[in-house]
Amino acid sequence: LHDRALPGWLLLVPAGASLLLSAVALAGAGDALRGVVAALALAAWFGLLVLLALPGTPGPNRYGPDPKTS
Repeated sequence: LHDRALPGWLLLVPAGASLLLSAVALAGAGDALRGVVAALALAAWFGLLVLLALPGTPGPNRYGPDPKTS
């Protein structure tokens, strides 16, 4: 994530969504609520996967120089 000039804290978004899904499932919530939370967790993980697959920002950023040019 730092290669895209994004904070590493973004890793917590899909992890938090998955924990929320677990909490909703353990609480015995209805199927509709579990489905919505599951869709949000899946979207968060997919979004993270897309961010990790994209190339980094060209040139140096606040986290250091571009590793592809060194």
